[in-house]
Amino acid sequence: MTNSMSKKAMNKSVNNDVKWRLFAETVDQAREAFSDLSARELRDLIEEAVSHVRKRKVQNVRRRSRK
Repeated sequence: MTNSMSKKAMNKSVNNDVKWRLFAETVDQAREAFSDLSARELRDLIEEAVSHVRKRKVQNVRRRSRK
């Protein structure tokens, strides 16, 4: 293995580690932010958000198909 390949592999590994670290921090922040909600309240909030996103996605697809 050449030095440039090992540098590439190390860079890829570091980038992957950073992504997982940011993901873990985001999950921790979300858990803390919503810790005061009951399981039902959290589920309802998630369902509302998913429904909203799906509705907007359908609207965007319809707009594109008209053009």
